[in-house]
Amino acid sequence: FLAAVLTVIVLSGRPVYSNPLYSVAQNEYHVPDSVVHICDAIRYEGREVKAAFPYEMLLYVRQYSPFVCMPYGRDMMLGDFNDLFSLIQRDRIDAKELAELMNQQGCHYAVFAEKKEILGEPQDFDLKLFDTIDGYVIYQNLNLPLEY
Repeated sequence: FLAAVLTVIVLSGRPVYSNPLYSVAQNEYHVPDSVVHICDAIRYEGREVKAAFPYEMLLYVRQYSPFVCMPYGRDMMLGDFNDLFSLIQRDRIDAKELAELMNQQGCHYAVFAEKKEILGEPQDFDLKLFDTIDGYVIYQNLNLPLEY
């Protein structure tokens, strides 16, 4: 009977590896290397920074660094998206709208895939290309200085 039950469980289950949010551990923190590299790059000694991250990084940022905050909470995983998050998920990102939303939400950085098209010139809206890391671009909002 036990063998039959175990066989049914094995045949009817789904492997955890098929979940799109699952990734094989790449480091001792068990978070993707891109998250580690980006969080380390934007960290500012002596204070927290606020950064908008894409969906695939949401689960890992706070797990890795308590110094990097996001302008949205855990409700994002439940589909309660805010405007800034929705914008960085698009294939085409309007630079003016990005700057406005970052200013409204007190966001120092925006992180999104390098392959996304940016409409307009980010520097015209006080957004500076901070860095490109592991296939992601990081824009810094120059309207929110990191110094106190």
